Amino acid sequence: VFVDFDSLYKQLQPNPTVRCANHALIGKTSISTVSETELSATTPSEMDLSTAVRTKTDVLPDTSSDKEMPDTTKIQPEMPTTTPSQADTSSDKEMSDATETQPEMPTTTPPQADTSSDKEMSDTTATQPEISTTTPSQADTVSTALPQINNSYALDISYMISDSCFECITSMKLNSADKDDFISLCQHIMNGNDTILALIQEFSVSYSPDKAISWLYKNQFFCGYLEYIFINCQIDSILYCRVFIHDIYKQLEQNKCTSSIRVYRCEEMSNEKFEQLKTFSGKTIAPKYFFLTNSNRETIVSYMSNYSSTNECKHILFIIDADPEISNIKPFAKIGSLSDYNDPNDVLFMIGSLFKIISIEETQDGIVNIEMKLCANNDDSSDNGLKATFDNIKDQCFDNRTETNVISFGKLCFGIGTSLGDTSMRDVGESYIRDCLKRLPDNHPDQFQCHNALGLVELTKNNTEASLTSFKNALNIKIQTSLTNDQSLVQTHNYLAVAYSKKEDFTNSLHHFKQVLTIRKQSDGDDHMKLVLCHINIAFEYDKQNNFLEAFSHYSQAEMIMMKHNAINEPTYANICSGLAKIRTHLTQYQLALGYYETSLQIMLRFVSRIHPDIALTYKKIGLVYQKMGNLQQCRIELEKAAKIYGETQSPDNSNVTDIEELIRNLPSEPILS
Repeated sequence: VFVDFDSLYKQLQPNPTVRCANHALIGKTSISTVSETELSATTPSEMDLSTAVRTKTDVLPDTSSDKEMPDTTKIQPEMPTTTPSQADTSSDKEMSDATETQPEMPTTTPPQADTSSDKEMSDTTATQPEISTTTPSQADTVSTALPQINNSYALDISYMISDSCFECITSMKLNSADKDDFISLCQHIMNGNDTILALIQEFSVSYSPDKAISWLYKNQFFCGYLEYIFINCQIDSILYCRVFIHDIYKQLEQNKCTSSIRVYRCEEMSNEKFEQLKTFSGKTIAPKYFFLTNSNRETIVSYMSNYSSTNECKHILFIIDADPEISNIKPFAKIGSLSDYNDPNDVLFMIGSLFKIISIEETQDGIVNIEMKLCANNDDSSDNGLKATFDNIKDQCFDNRTETNVISFGKLCFGIGTSLGDTSMRDVGESYIRDCLKRLPDNHPDQFQCHNALGLVELTKNNTEASLTSFKNALNIKIQTSLTNDQSLVQTHNYLAVAYSKKEDFTNSLHHFKQVLTIRKQSDGDDHMKLVLCHINIAFEYDKQNNFLEAFSHYSQAEMIMMKHNAINEPTYANICSGLAKIRTHLTQYQLALGYYETSLQIMLRFVSRIHPDIALTYKKIGLVYQKMGNLQQCRIELEKAAKIYGETQSPDNSNVTDIEELIRNLPSEPILS
């Protein structure tokens, strides 16, 4: 029985899509039944996803299309404040509100998903985005479907989203209800197909975690469906398939290869797709499917003899070298002994594995040899900015825990949605978290995590009072069950501080930021790098109260810690210098202020473009210091540097442009005499 998932999902998504502000397509779906005659067989015309023996009887549908989303904005890690260099763009204020919160992210959890895990998660200080959640029992569900792109190998945002969701799931603590969710989803979408329904019934009776890979290849439905939801970023479906995804990963991890291996894979690829693949020569590719290979070259070559002779396709032989000692790679394993449906020499790489193309060579016999090596997502050829964004999102959502849960998944989706500015995804993420809280019994340890997550949602939506209520609930839960210096309280205190700061209740915001500092000192000592952000946050709050001496004290302590750790060339040190420069300016110590601003500028120029808004803002601050010193000539030079950057990067009616132009116009023509 063959399932054309693209045709199937067209049946499941009849409603018009809505184009969001970020140009991602979010469609309302109505899950309906599909008759057996509506399920069409499809032979992949562009690539054969099998090796010599993929399933022995089944041919997978072509799932080579994938989807893209626009660039994300970087989500900041622990510190919930803006940097001094980004502080403000007005002529009379040099630093921004330290408590500027981060964007929100989308997350979704099905109302039926189980959240009874007994693990807790601490929160981060950056707010998460929201996501959509759907359950098979719902008539209307929100699907986070992304627009398709032609290149299925790109390490793009759709890959990052699906891979992050899969990564969260592989660390989940599961229970019996998780299997029921997967079965319910499969039964619902395949309603009317008696053959597949019978297979699903067999799965419900005989499935066990140690048979996950065998079930993956028992029928093309299972492998094809997981690949489909990965390619198309079906976040809600990914969550419902968590038990299957988790068990496949664990089986590969437990049986992973322990020494380097060379394996082979063949694909029949259209000329168009081959030309796209050639553009990745020397770069990292992300095949968005389970990468099944075989260690016997002769087996693969003999299988290629079955390919048709045509000028419209290329016969590709992948030659892959894989070293299991490489850090941050997904597991791969010989699965002959793990599956009843695979060749003894089959080697399976977990979906989401990355490979670097070493060479592409077309041979006289019409076969294209592509040599690759398994690699991690830290290669220079990959988009490290995109990787850093998603690494930050995951750090915030996973909270350095070894075990995740559905709440973690919700926070992840919410975080991604916030990063993308997608309100639909954020709304779904919120619904995941709220649903989890509703179903948790009283005194369940995950109540703490849920209240923190809801507080972030409300804080992101500028519902400050509601966020304070949630954060206080989380704080009270933790205080009743643990010590007041529990490390998990760090993020809750940070959140409370940010919320109070938004209310301009600086007494309470300082109290909670200082609580963070106290806990950090007790656990890490007086000069650990973790204390740097604590001191900066406190300095920001004092600065907003014009308590410059206290602000100077905490900036200085942060500076000394960074100097001790020889970290004076990092962006955070530039922020400290900018803060100290502002304080020196208020104390009329202009030469010292200029020195700090110049240091901040030189560090920033190592990390951002010369026309970055932060560079313009620093030139503006330097110009204003020269104005206070009476050096109007140098003041004009610095302000014009800022004006040039703003003019090149922002619209003429932008406040940064108009403000700097007004400053220059209002400069006195004669020097100011002191």
